Amino acid sequence: MSDADPGIRSARRNGWLLFSAVTLVILLAGYGYFHSETRGIRKEKFSDLSAIAALKSSQIEQWRKDRLGDAGRSSTSPFFQQALETWLSDRQNPELQSLWKSRLQRELAAYSYADVQLLDLEGRLLLAAQDHPEPLSPLTQQAMKTALNQGLAVFSDLYPCSEGHIHLDVAAPVSGADGKPQAFLIMKIDAETYLFPLIQSWPTASPSAETLLVRREGDAVIFLNNLRHQADAGLRLRIPLTKITLPAVQAVLGKKGIFDGIDYRGVKVLTDLRPLSGFSWFMVTKVDTAEIMAEARYRTGVAVFFVMVFILLAASVSGFFYRQRQVRLYRALYRSEQHQRQAMEEFRTTLYSLGDGVITTDRQGCVRQMNPVAQQLTGWREEDARKRPVEEIVCAIDENTRGLVDNPARWVLSEGHATAATRPMLLVSKDGREIPVTASATPIQDKSHSFSGAVLIFRDQTLARQEQMKLQQSETDLAASEQKFRLIFENAPLGILHFDKTGVITACNENFVHIIGSSRKALIGLNMLKLPDTRIVGILQEALHGQPAVFEGDYRSMTADKVTPVRVFFSPIISEPGSVEGGIGIVEDVTEQRQAEAEREKLEAQFRQAQKMESVGRLAGGIAHDFNNKLSIINGYAEMALMNLNPSDPLHSKISEIMNAGRRSADLVRQLLAFARKQTIAPVCLNLNDTVVPMLTMLQSLIGENIDLLWKPAEDLWTVKMDPSQIDQILANLTVNARDAIAGVGKVSIETGNIVFDSSYCNRHAGFIEGEFVMLAVSDDGCGMDKQTLDNLFEPFFTTKGVGKGTGLGLSTVYGIAKQNNGFVNVYSEPGKGSTFKIYLPREMDPDELTESLEQQPAEMPFGTETVLLVEDEVMVLEIAKTLLEQLGYTVLATDSSRKALDLAEHYEGEIHLLMTDVVMPEMSGRELWRQVLHLRPGIKTLFMSGYTANVIAHRGVLDKGVHFLEKPFSMEVLAVKLREVISA
Repeated sequence: MSDADPGIRSARRNGWLLFSAVTLVILLAGYGYFHSETRGIRKEKFSDLSAIAALKSSQIEQWRKDRLGDAGRSSTSPFFQQALETWLSDRQNPELQSLWKSRLQRELAAYSYADVQLLDLEGRLLLAAQDHPEPLSPLTQQAMKTALNQGLAVFSDLYPCSEGHIHLDVAAPVSGADGKPQAFLIMKIDAETYLFPLIQSWPTASPSAETLLVRREGDAVIFLNNLRHQADAGLRLRIPLTKITLPAVQAVLGKKGIFDGIDYRGVKVLTDLRPLSGFSWFMVTKVDTAEIMAEARYRTGVAVFFVMVFILLAASVSGFFYRQRQVRLYRALYRSEQHQRQAMEEFRTTLYSLGDGVITTDRQGCVRQMNPVAQQLTGWREEDARKRPVEEIVCAIDENTRGLVDNPARWVLSEGHATAATRPMLLVSKDGREIPVTASATPIQDKSHSFSGAVLIFRDQTLARQEQMKLQQSETDLAASEQKFRLIFENAPLGILHFDKTGVITACNENFVHIIGSSRKALIGLNMLKLPDTRIVGILQEALHGQPAVFEGDYRSMTADKVTPVRVFFSPIISEPGSVEGGIGIVEDVTEQRQAEAEREKLEAQFRQAQKMESVGRLAGGIAHDFNNKLSIINGYAEMALMNLNPSDPLHSKISEIMNAGRRSADLVRQLLAFARKQTIAPVCLNLNDTVVPMLTMLQSLIGENIDLLWKPAEDLWTVKMDPSQIDQILANLTVNARDAIAGVGKVSIETGNIVFDSSYCNRHAGFIEGEFVMLAVSDDGCGMDKQTLDNLFEPFFTTKGVGKGTGLGLSTVYGIAKQNNGFVNVYSEPGKGSTFKIYLPREMDPDELTESLEQQPAEMPFGTETVLLVEDEVMVLEIAKTLLEQLGYTVLATDSSRKALDLAEHYEGEIHLLMTDVVMPEMSGRELWRQVLHLRPGIKTLFMSGYTANVIAHRGVLDKGVHFLEKPFSMEVLAVKLREVISA
């Protein structure tokens, strides 16, 4: 026997464990005592520190109220205010000034102020108690502003004075008899006379206790008072806010109450943090942690002494019991060895008879025994392997990573319990062979359940592996085939189903479930031969008779009550003998195809409409210029004839009809141009409410007395940018149509509003455009319209009125105006329920100055005496325009050629005030002529005239900025007003 025997080692270990447990209990008791004492001391100090901080905070608050009360009593005293007002009215009076100086000195002496001053409202010194007063601090000026705004006395913040002391001031406004401030009373306080001694005093003797005042300035904390452990620190010591262990930093960052930190000296301290009411200051009350814990350290020393005494006592008792146990253990060990020798013989016989490889190890993991199978698999003889580490004999690697595998025997020795059979691994024999094996291990325990080693068992898996690989390959091939079919079945872009020979669905993919709108549970087991849809039943029967069949149409699901446009193809599954065993169905949702077809038809219709509008536009643009020139001749001569005829003359009425016909013809051309979006316009920023209001009287006269006109303007209406005359055209056309739709008595409503359309709304409502719009709506309670009428509503020349009652261009004009201004029209109508036309015009996001209202026409026709250079290639129009200008009093230089006009501009000796030119001319355009004339005569005014501008002076019908334009044909009155507008511009 030796001391290395497991029983002896166990006894020693148990003895040490008992001693360690007793020692640990004593140490824990000592630590608990220390921790309890320390916690009690800290709690007591926390309470003392908070009480001192609360006392100082209340003392400072009371001092603050006293000082504000001093200033308030003086500044609000009626006698003080009246006396000050008397002195301010006679400041040169030396007697009054002496009295006031004495009064301020009494205030200074009564309350121990550093100085008492009177300042005017601009901050200039009026009088001071001291003969050499300190200059005014910026912080005091800031306090004066606050006091003036609040009407109360307020404190300034701390600031350094010229003598090196730290001051703060109380500023109070002094009102006059009228209640208005007339001066400021400033009471200067030396903080070092009362405030700082107040906070630095401590109720008990302490070598480290200290109270600090701090405030935040930017990214730093500044110390306001002088420190106990650092001289001249007041208003000089700054520490950045990044030093978060500093209690002062935590205070200005908003922390309140008890805080453990490191102060400005780098010493650990216990602090109380709190803000001071009425100031932007924070108070830090602190004591060094070392001072607080001095008593705890003393008590700790006492506790350590008693702990050591108890440990020595425990060691003596443990030693005695250990020796008694050792004697008993040696006696039991002798008897145990006899039994072990007998058991080892039995174990060896069993070991060498097993068919698996078996290796036993000692406690250190060295080989003791190997059976013949283990020798064969590892390539080691037992005598060579004995006492070698088991990892050297049994070397195993992972099949996949080729890395070493932990030896099960070693794991058992470290963990202390058996392992199950491990995953297959490769055993590398001594001669390099790699043998697939499985291994397990279990600990060897004696009667006392102490470990003396491990048993490692491993089995050759070569034959089992070969059989397993064959089985796995078969399963893999089958699984791959099934997975491929399943992927195709489930991920096909079409719905797929399988049915048996009785028409019952046995399987279906998710797409089929989605198309039908049901669930897989409801569909599996459904007999399609019993469906109510005979079309589906018919093609199913064809498939069950061996013939593929197709159906396309709307299918109503019996399980989901859903109608889906589908294309269905059924195909039979025929076995080798030729019998039908069931079939496959393929279902395609053709909703998107139908939608695409509908969208294509819609786009084709829009394209045809665009072509139609372009054709009308080309037609309107082609005839507008020449037709309006001819109308200018007809209307011009008719107007001049009427001017020379007496209204009683029989010819007067006939020529008036010629004039009216000419005007209607001009309106017809204007409507064509408006519909084709080629009308020449001069858009301005305007508010629809302001533009509609002047028109209401005219609109009421249009619709008659039997129809009520209701005006519903929206509040805070957004701005739009368009030609005001186009608003007239829209409202005139819509109200006249509304009038014609009402039989007898009714009402017409005009309404404005702001509206925003988002993308989701526009997706759900065809024809709407995303963005912010201003709505102009005209509604009536007339006869309404049917769908056929609505479909053709904006077609040019389409009308439901009788012959001679409408041109069919009114609503086309409204549509064209809306499109020309990047807007759109929406119509709602039902037969017998009236109609609502809503015009949506885009909001102007960057409006210029709003045009408040249309310019009023002058009461009388204006005349002029200026010189006008008139250029018109149509001779008859030239003659008429020349005659009208001369009748209006103008000197006219008329020519039908651009070249001649340039010659006149260059050589005419007098001043030419205005160039009046046609836009479209053969030699050069009116715009080019204007540029060349402007070069010859800078500053000349220009008026363009035309029946159609063809984008010469306009871009897509919108006049260029600053261009004045007169549309042909025009009357003498319109010409007269336009001339004065241009010349006066």
